[in-house]
Amino acid sequence: MGKGFAGSVVMLAACLLLSMVPSGAAHEQKTMTVILTDSGSVNGNVSDASFVQGNALWFQMHDSTENATMKVMIDVDRDGLYNGSADNVSNTLVKSCELDENGTLIDGNCIVSHTYAFPLNAAVGAYNYSVIQIVENQTQQWNYTLIVYEDVHTDEGGPSIGDCFGAGCETEDASNQPTEEESVGFDRDSFLLISMIVGAVGFTFLVINSMEERRAGAASKRLGEKEEE
Repeated sequence: MGKGFAGSVVMLAACLLLSMVPSGAAHEQKTMTVILTDSGSVNGNVSDASFVQGNALWFQMHDSTENATMKVMIDVDRDGLYNGSADNVSNTLVKSCELDENGTLIDGNCIVSHTYAFPLNAAVGAYNYSVIQIVENQTQQWNYTLIVYEDVHTDEGGPSIGDCFGAGCETEDASNQPTEEESVGFDRDSFLLISMIVGAVGFTFLVINSMEERRAGAASKRLGEKEEE
C-alpha cells in the first residue's frame, strides 16, 4: 500500500464530499409551441417576458392547404438576413407523414415540426423570424419579431413572475414554512462532520503507509546485515 493509493483514497473521499455540497439551481428550459397555419404563425409577435435565455421554440405545421409545405427561418445573428452561419433554417415541413404498418416513417426525411433552443448566453433583445408557405410554386412569407429576455435568478424566497406579494395577498401559515436548515437540505454541521471523516480516513491511510515503510526499511536493513556476515 503506497503513497499513491493513500492519496487516491483521500482524493476520492474529497470528491464525494464536494458532490454532496448543494449547488445553485440551474435554469429549467421551457418550450413555447408555435402553431403554423395557412395564415402564418398563430403566435405572431412574441413578447412574453417569461421567454428567456435558454428557452426553445417548437414550430408545428398545421396548414391544411392542399400540397402546402412550410419553412421557418430565425435570424439568430440579428443582421436582418437569414443566410448567416449562425441563423437557423428548418427543413421543409408538412402537415403529416405517411407511416408503414409498423408505425415507421416511409420517408425518413418527412418532418412535421421544427425546434430551436436559444443558448443560455443568448443575446438579450429582439429577433426576427419568418414563416414561409409554399403551395405549387406559389410562395407567401410572414415576418415576426420575438423578444428574448434575460434569465434573471432571484434570491430564494423572493416572488416569481405571476406570484402575488404585498398587501391583500393570502399568506401561508408560518408553521408550514420550512426552516432554514430544512430548506437547505445539507446543513453546516453535516458538512463539518463529513469533512472530519474525510480527514480521519486520509490520516489513517497515511499512518498505515508510514508504518509499512518503516517495516520495509527495517527488514531491508536486517537483510543487509546478514549478507555482510
